[in-house]
Amino acid sequence: MASRTKNAFTERKLPLGQYLSVMAKQYFASLSKYMEDIDPGRYFTVLLYLHSEKKGVPQQQISENLHIDKVYVVKILDYLEQHQFVERVVNAGDRREKQVMLTATGIKNIEKIRKKVKAFEKIAFQGFTTEEIQQFYSQLQQINDNFENLPKNPMRIKIQHGD
Repeated sequence: MASRTKNAFTERKLPLGQYLSVMAKQYFASLSKYMEDIDPGRYFTVLLYLHSEKKGVPQQQISENLHIDKVYVVKILDYLEQHQFVERVVNAGDRREKQVMLTATGIKNIEKIRKKVKAFEKIAFQGFTTEEIQQFYSQLQQINDNFENLPKNPMRIKIQHGD
């Protein structure tokens, strides 16, 4: 399987999006396995996002910025709230909206999550120089920038997980 993937990548027989999709699936499948021993497991990206925002965030914003289906965001937040990683607080300015905020438990786990992600990404970049890693991210940014202003059909992306 690995040699087939390697050949497909080096021979560029498929559209770019297919390669990115394959890599994303492999990345998240491996990373979620790697993260199994810490809470909140596969939902760590939502905690990292909330921590980066430094304040409460509406559920809609989580869905939009992480490209996760709104219904699935509710399920993720239900799990995180049940395990006391987040809380949903009514927005004083708009009582229809709830702000999602990290709890003390959620904040306490951020450093463990960051360390695990950093260690995992070190594995992913084995054999790369620091300069090559920087070039890789610069190239990804350039590809993203190239797509940014193109017209798009509306899409709903749902991150699948293994239960």
